[in-house]
Amino acid sequence: MRNFKSAWSHAVFPKLKHLVGIESAATARSNLTLNPWAELRRQRAAIAALVRASGEIVNGYEREIGTLRIATDTLSDLFSDSMLAAHLAEGLTCTEVDRLADGLRAAGREDIADLWLTCHADGDTDEGNLHVKEPVEYAVAA
Repeated sequence: MRNFKSAWSHAVFPKLKHLVGIESAATARSNLTLNPWAELRRQRAAIAALVRASGEIVNGYEREIGTLRIATDTLSDLFSDSMLAAHLAEGLTCTEVDRLADGLRAAGREDIADLWLTCHADGDTDEGNLHVKEPVEYAVAA
């Protein structure tokens, strides 16, 4: 078989090269004709390499997501302190508190997001702001 391939590539191919125009394509066709399993092995090896590379990419993202999840949980635990929220939320703008609440909600901590919004609204006295609480009117029973 090796002798036949050698004879093909040295004797026959140069005579057909001008007809084909692309040496690599002609060589690929001749290799496929002489050994059809080689092309299948090459394709299988290429697919296996792609699957390995994909697995490495996914593993890298899983590690990064795990790191970000730990950081988000730590930050959420820090912001869960109601005393911290009561002291700091009043000094933040409505947009800042909204962004903080959105981040806490994205982390799955709805309760903490509501705590910060409530604490901000309690100290938000400027009319026309997003979080100003409406004054509550009490009816006096006679």
